[in-house]
Amino acid sequence: MFYLLTMLAVIPSPVLMFINGEAWAVFIGLMGTRNWVLLALAIAAGQTIGFTLLYFMGHKWVSRWSRLQAAIDRFDREKLRRNAPWALSVGGLIGLPPHNVMAVLCPVVGVRYRLLFITTICGRSTRYLILAGIPAYFSKHIDLSWIPEWLRALA
Repeated sequence: MFYLLTMLAVIPSPVLMFINGEAWAVFIGLMGTRNWVLLALAIAAGQTIGFTLLYFMGHKWVSRWSRLQAAIDRFDREKLRRNAPWALSVGGLIGLPPHNVMAVLCPVVGVRYRLLFITTICGRSTRYLILAGIPAYFSKHIDLSWIPEWLRALA
């Protein structure tokens, strides 16, 4: 149930930046009370769902703002389409270029959903496996008594 709730909680994180999957992965990994692999995969799946929603509904939101639409119209669509696999792969793994912007632009420039899905789930899984795994490894070697009890109760 914990992993399902984690996945559901991070779905809006591509739009609501204050929902931070990275911090949650590091914190829960550091606590060492949960399976860090399942945690990483749950966060990656939740964010992939969020990016999927941006892919299918983002261009509808963008079209409501004329200034944003004008900026998108100035892009070289063919160049963006050619660079999309590389940009989506890097964006899925490290977040630059902003993956949420790429998810919104993909349908506009003609990038297929399958490419977005595969690069997002692979990149985000790798990212969160690293972010949860390293603290989980070091949690066995450090004293966690400095973490307040109310915060430890979340894990």
